[in-house]
Amino acid sequence: MEDKNLTNSDGSLNLKEYYNLPVREKSGRLGVVIGDDTRTEVTNTQIAPYKSIVRLVMTFGEDKYRGTGFVVNKNVILTAGHNLYDHKLKKMANSVTIFIEGEKEKQAKKTQVTESFKLSDDDKNDWGLIKIDYDCDESAILPLKNVSELKEKDGLIAGYPAEVKNKSTIAMWEASGELKNESDKGVLSYTISTSGGNSGSPVMAEFDGVKNAVGIHVSGSETEKKNHAKAVDDEIISTVASF
Repeated sequence: MEDKNLTNSDGSLNLKEYYNLPVREKSGRLGVVIGDDTRTEVTNTQIAPYKSIVRLVMTFGEDKYRGTGFVVNKNVILTAGHNLYDHKLKKMANSVTIFIEGEKEKQAKKTQVTESFKLSDDDKNDWGLIKIDYDCDESAILPLKNVSELKEKDGLIAGYPAEVKNKSTIAMWEASGELKNESDKGVLSYTISTSGGNSGSPVMAEFDGVKNAVGIHVSGSETEKKNHAKAVDDEIISTVASF
């Protein structure tokens, strides 16, 4: 169902209303800024890999939140599990609205998180899927790569954080840095700065000149001075293919 407050008459996103939405938190473990905030604004979101990244608005009861997701199949979006499931309420979001740059809003036809995530919000379980009743252009699909194939350590994160350099924002931002593969724990870690709203952003690495998603940003730790992503593994890849 179309959200009249969030959409303009042409079906595009009402940025003023979106700007005022809070972000989905994960038990207080929002992404953190580490050192100097080196994020830069993405000024052209219509080229790869940025065109794969979408805004999400999740509704839980009367409350609405914003987050990030990315297209991984023609009608499948990957995001953080905590964007879709609330552990306090023990329920999935009532609705999820997807805003693809340059398109009218799309409504989630189906959402899913793992049973493991419903039992525990550990980063290793924190991922979920959204199906939409709309086929995205193939050029918008961000390929997935099992983190076990990660050779280069440089990574890129792009998404829709609500605050950058102490200022509220609605723009897409990106930053790069070294990735640490902790796939034995099911995660990647990094000192790339993120903030609330980045949950569900793709963590990307380059393979044969093409950006692939190797992780899904899910949390940050002020005390540990690092951020975390759920590592892309065979379970995610096979679930996306059959969803």
